[in-house]
Amino acid sequence: MGLSITDGGILEKIINQEIARIPSEIKPFKDPKLRNRFQLKEPNDFIFGVAFGSILADFSSYYTHLYQNQPDQSEVDEAISVITNRMAEIRNAIFNSG
Repeated sequence: MGLSITDGGILEKIINQEIARIPSEIKPFKDPKLRNRFQLKEPNDFIFGVAFGSILADFSSYYTHLYQNQPDQSEVDEAISVITNRMAEIRNAIFNSG
């Protein structure tokens, strides 16, 4: 089925909000003690995974609340595609924050 224009717009807003949150999300991982505790070799990759997962979870929650049903596989695939298309922005936000 794919995402509606409205749903796609909401997903873009969710991505923008996550990009804006990245500086606060990455701040704790500047502490070497925390990085060691989590056994992170590449904290930026971990933060990217957190951002990706947060975007997808937030979108799924929005969708489920609105439609009283989870997004189907084609909608999830399209959401992942939209996130992937903005991956450079997300990575730049992480790099510029760290």
